Amino acid sequence: MSGPPPALAFDSSRWHVRALAARFLPLWWLLAFAAMAHGELTFSVAGGKATVTGYSGTVPSSINIPATYTAGTTTYPVTSIGTYALNNAYDLRSLTIPNSITTIGVGALSSCWRLTGITLPASVTSIGATAFTSIRSLTKVTLPASVSQIGNSAFYSCFTLAVIEVEEANATYASLDGVLFDKTRTTLVQCPSGKWGHYDIPASVTSLAPSAFDHCGCLTGVTIPNGVTRIPNGTFASCEWLTSMVIPNSVTSMGLYPFIDCSGLTAIEVDTANSAYRSMDGVLFNKEMTTLIQYPGGKEGSYAIPVSVNFIGNAAFAYCGRLTSVTIPPSVTD
Repeated sequence: MSGPPPALAFDSSRWHVRALAARFLPLWWLLAFAAMAHGELTFSVAGGKATVTGYSGTVPSSINIPATYTAGTTTYPVTSIGTYALNNAYDLRSLTIPNSITTIGVGALSSCWRLTGITLPASVTSIGATAFTSIRSLTKVTLPASVSQIGNSAFYSCFTLAVIEVEEANATYASLDGVLFDKTRTTLVQCPSGKWGHYDIPASVTSLAPSAFDHCGCLTGVTIPNGVTRIPNGTFASCEWLTSMVIPNSVTSMGLYPFIDCSGLTAIEVDTANSAYRSMDGVLFNKEMTTLIQYPGGKEGSYAIPVSVNFIGNAAFAYCGRLTSVTIPPSVTD
């Protein structure tokens, strides 16, 4: 009798079907599992437009955001990367953003540690607060002419980011020496965290954005021009290499924690003509010396608070790791 041996012959017996299933099921199971693990971008639709909302499954090393998204029989333009859509995508190294995207939401790409480059298309108009926070492989960003809104701390804690450039045609923002300003260069928006050495804020600047120098850990000094009137919340927070700071006479108000966690800061000096603040032994007070605002984080040894002080400000001694003792006088009530 010709033909293959009976054991290999194709027939409809239950035993043979089970044998084939047992042989090939592991392969199909692995393929199905791989597809499920790989996942895909997720979207939401509103107002005839689609937003990237996240990623199902394990985020791969490379993502190409499509310009359109089809749901059922309808195709929508993809116009935004939503709030925290791809944050904590630690293995993401490459991201392609289509020319349909106009908005990058709050924290959308925060903590994508290994993302090495971001090319923003000419369609982007808005970048949310902390959108690119803690991307630790990013060295340079170029903002297109279309960008008209950037939230606070959009690029903070990007330790290797040394340059933020802005296309000359941008009507809202400008760049000088890799630092981001508004178009008139009267407001300093963001100093990149990877900038090194001493930095002189241009004389044209009268305003600093909140957290403008936050986590600029490689700056050894910053000169504030006489013209800046306010130091906002957390402006110089975590500038670990700063050793001293001079506040000009033009500064009349400060936000919360402007020098917190500056572990190398040994003195905060104030221009004697300043009407709102003063310094004694490198410690920052209000003019009347009734409020102790900030003890510099790098100052060593013991410290006796002056008897004129009746209020110790919020976090005034936070992160002062070299302080060995503090004497609080009876005048302090709060």
